[in-house]
Amino acid sequence: MKRVPDLAIDPDRHAASHLECIQAVAIRLRPDTSTKSMNDDQQSPLPANACQARQWIADLRAQLAQADILFRDPPEEPTSCCGRGCNGCVWEGYFQAVGYWCGQVRQIVLKL
Repeated sequence: MKRVPDLAIDPDRHAASHLECIQAVAIRLRPDTSTKSMNDDQQSPLPANACQARQWIADLRAQLAQADILFRDPPEEPTSCCGRGCNGCVWEGYFQAVGYWCGQVRQIVLKL
């Protein structure tokens, strides 16, 4: 079994490419508003970026706590992004999962 040599990673460049990747994923996931399907009203909006996802989660957790409601934890942020802007990036799945979690919490809060 051959060992793959370790690659030296420039932390500053890796952080920058990681941010670029998150921004590219957010743009790819942005809904196309030129066409609307019958199910558009039922879909939860997706956060535009990681910062917005964190804010939505914090706001909704505060609403759950205020209403004394226990609900499952939100999805965890990915830690394995390579920063190359891959199709099917881990951030795409994360933003989808956050949108779904937030949608469920909003439904619960609206029923109060």
